Amino acid sequence: MRVIASVQSKRGSSRGLIHYLAHSKIDRNAEPEKGRELFNEFTEHLTVRSANNFLKSDCGKGRPSNNELHHLVLSFRREDFQQLGSTDEERQRQVKIVTRFAIGQLEKSLQSERLAWAGAVHLNTANPHVHIAIQKQYLTKDLQGRSLNKIPREALPHFEIIDGEKRIVDGILIESAKKKLQELVAERTPSREHANDKQHNRNAPQKHDAIEFQKGDGNIHEREILRRGILAEYQLKFKEEKIAFLIENRESLKFPIRDPEKAITQRVSLLELRQSATNSEDWSKTPQSRQIIAITNSILAREESEFFKLKEETASIRGEANQIRTDYRKRGVKVPAPAFNKQELDEIQSECLANTKVREFRYLEQVRTDLENKKEIAPRTVSDLGLLAGQKAVSEMRMQLHQRQLSDFKDNAYYRKVKVGNDRVSLAMIARQNDIKNDGRAVLQSIRSAIEYLTNKPSSRNSKSREFFLFDSVNSSLSEQSLQMRKSMRQEQKIVGVLSEVLDRSSTFDTVKPVFSADQIIELDTLSRKLKFPKEYASNWNLQRTSIQGAVPSQHGAKGKIGPDEAGNLSHAIVGRALAREILCNIGLNKTKEDLAFYRSSKRFHRFAIEDKSNGSMSYLSLNDVDLPRKSSILDQALNLLLETKDHRTLRRQIEDRAKDRERCLKADVAAAKELSLNAAKEASEFKQLSLLGSAADLTYQPIFTTSEIAEIEKRITATSSSREAKRLNSILKHSAGIDGTNFRELLVSVVKLKTKAGSGEERDSTAHEKGGWPEREDVTIGRGIRTGIERG
Repeated sequence: MRVIASVQSKRGSSRGLIHYLAHSKIDRNAEPEKGRELFNEFTEHLTVRSANNFLKSDCGKGRPSNNELHHLVLSFRREDFQQLGSTDEERQRQVKIVTRFAIGQLEKSLQSERLAWAGAVHLNTANPHVHIAIQKQYLTKDLQGRSLNKIPREALPHFEIIDGEKRIVDGILIESAKKKLQELVAERTPSREHANDKQHNRNAPQKHDAIEFQKGDGNIHEREILRRGILAEYQLKFKEEKIAFLIENRESLKFPIRDPEKAITQRVSLLELRQSATNSEDWSKTPQSRQIIAITNSILAREESEFFKLKEETASIRGEANQIRTDYRKRGVKVPAPAFNKQELDEIQSECLANTKVREFRYLEQVRTDLENKKEIAPRTVSDLGLLAGQKAVSEMRMQLHQRQLSDFKDNAYYRKVKVGNDRVSLAMIARQNDIKNDGRAVLQSIRSAIEYLTNKPSSRNSKSREFFLFDSVNSSLSEQSLQMRKSMRQEQKIVGVLSEVLDRSSTFDTVKPVFSADQIIELDTLSRKLKFPKEYASNWNLQRTSIQGAVPSQHGAKGKIGPDEAGNLSHAIVGRALAREILCNIGLNKTKEDLAFYRSSKRFHRFAIEDKSNGSMSYLSLNDVDLPRKSSILDQALNLLLETKDHRTLRRQIEDRAKDRERCLKADVAAAKELSLNAAKEASEFKQLSLLGSAADLTYQPIFTTSEIAEIEKRITATSSSREAKRLNSILKHSAGIDGTNFRELLVSVVKLKTKAGSGEERDSTAHEKGGWPEREDVTIGRGIRTGIERG
C-alpha cells in the first residue's frame, strides 16, 4: 500500500481555504454538486461556517486567513481506496478514519492537547486524496500556547542515517496512515464471504412494508415511527440552537478562571480581557485568554460532535417518519398522532417553551389533545398546570422588562455605544468630534479607529464622508438592536398567549396556583428588582424563604429529608440571600438617583430619537434644538410663537412630552427603588446584630450572590463615580460567602424538588423541569442563556 503526504503552498478561493476544500474543482460524476462534506476529529458533517468557526485562533467573527492555516494532502492509490468498501460513501468513511488516526499521531508527536483541523475527501482525480487545513496555534497538554510555524520534519518524508546509511523515512503521517489503512482492509476481508447473506437480508421484506396501511388513526407501528422521528428532530433543533448561541456569543461568555497574579478565581470573558488589555496584540496570549479559548473550543467541539452523531444515528428513523407523513398527505388523510407518552410530551413542550418554539408547542398541544381524547394518556394534573401558570408568570414579567428596556433604548439610543472594529462608539461621540481639542484625544482616537476599520483606509481629520459612513454604521447597529428587542418581546407575548389558551381550557384553572422551579424563582427575583416591583419582590422573598424553611431537618435519612449539615447550609442561605438582596437594592437606588440627577442637569440638551414616518429616517433632537429663542424680548417671543409652523410646533411638543415622560419615569424609578431598599433592609435587619454602641457589628453570615448578581456588582464598581462605593462593593465581593451562586441554585433546586415530591406525592424528577426538558442535558437553558459555570457577559 502506498500513501503520499505533502504540504501545499498557500492557496484557496477568495472565501478562504475551507471553502476551497469544500468547493474547488468538483467532479459532478463522483462528488456532490453542492460541495463536499467537511469532517474533523469529532464529526463527518461539518459545514463551511462551522469549520471556519472551529479553526479560528480567537473568538472574533469571520474566518481564519490562509496564513493562519497549514494545508496538507494525503493521497491514496485507487486500488487501495477500492478495497476500503463496496461504495464510495463507505470508502470515504474509512479514509476519514485513516486521516483522524494520522492527525492523532501528529498530535502525540507535538505533545498537543488537540490540534484544530478540518478536512475533505476529494475524488476528482485518479488518486483519491484528503485535503486538510490545520490551525497553526495550538495548546500543549499543560495549556501552554504554541505556534506550529511549519509541519515538523519527522511528520513528512525525510532522510535519516540508519545503520550508517542515508535512507528516506516515510514520516509520522504516512506511517500512521499506512498502518490504519492496512488494519481497515484486513478487517474487511473476512466479511466478504458473508456478502451474499447481507444482500439477501437487504432484499428481505421489512417489517414496515409488511404492515398494511390503515386509514384514519394509522397503525401503531407508524405512530411509533412518528414519535421517534419527531423526538429526534426536536433534539437536533435544540442542539443546533445551542451551537449557534455558542458561536455567536462565545466572546462574551464568562468562565471561572484563576488569575495567577491575584491568586483568585474570577469570572471573566474574552471581551473583558481584550477591553482591559494594555496591548491589543498580546491580550490573546495571556494564560486566562488561552484557557477560555481552549474551553470554548472544547465545548463547541463536543456540542457539534454530539449534534452530528445524533444526526447520523437518527437519519433512518427521521427519513421513515417523513415518508409516512408524505404518504398520508398524498392520500388526503390526516396524519395519525405520534404515540407519545405523557412524560415525553411534558418534557418536549417544556423544552419548546424554553427555546421560544411556540409553533412547535401548539402542534404538540394538538397531539396531546388527540391522545387525551382517545384515553391514551392522562390529562394534565393540577401540578402540571401549576408549572405552566408559573412559566406564564415568568414570561409576563420578561415581557414587561423588554418593554421597559425598549423604552429606555428609545430615550438613550443617541448615547448608546456600539461595537465598530475593536472600539465602542456612540452617535454622541461622533457629534462631539469636531468640538474635542487636546483633552479629547482618547475619544477622537476611537472615532478614527472605527473609521479605519470600516473603510480600510487611514482616517483624515476632516473626512466628512467617512464620518457620515461611520454615523450610518452606528445607526444601523442601533436599528438591529431595536429590532432584536422587539423580537424578544414578541416571543414572550406569544408564549403568554399560548399558555393562556392552555390554562383557559382547563376546568380546574381557577384553583391552580403558579408553581416555580428554582431557576424561575431566581429569575423572578432579578426581574422584579429590575422592574422595581416592590410587591412582587417581597412576594418572591417569601417564596424563597418558605421553600428553604420547608425542608425541615429530620432523622429519617435520605427519603426526601435533609440532615444537620444540609440544615446549616439552608440557614446560611436564608441569611445570606437576605443580606445580598439589601445590597443589590441599595445599588439600584444609588443608580436611579444618579440617573435622575444627571438627566435633570442635561435635560435641555438630551437628544431623543424621532422617527420620520414619511421615509422611516431617524433624527436625534433635544429641547434646545426645537425651543423658540428665549433671550429676545417678550414681543419677539410672542411673534416667534405666532409665526411658528405647524410641523415645528408638533415636533416641539412631541419632544417636550418625551422630556417630561422621561423625567416622570425616572422619578417613579427612584420612588420604587426607595421602597425596595427599605423593604430589603427590613428583611435583613433581623439577621444583623448590633454592638453595644448601637452600630452594626460584624455579621455572623456573609451575603450570598448568584453569578449574574456578582457580574451586576462588578459592573457597578466600574461605572460608579464614587470611590467610596466602589471600595465598599469590592470589600463585599471579597468577603462574600463561600457558597457561590451556582451552589445556591443547586441548593434551591434540591429544596424545590423535595417540596414538589412532598406536595404531589409523586416521584417525578423535577430536575427535568429545572433543565427545561431533556433530563440528560448537562447545560441548562435559562432565558436563552447557558449554564455550566458559563455566563453571558
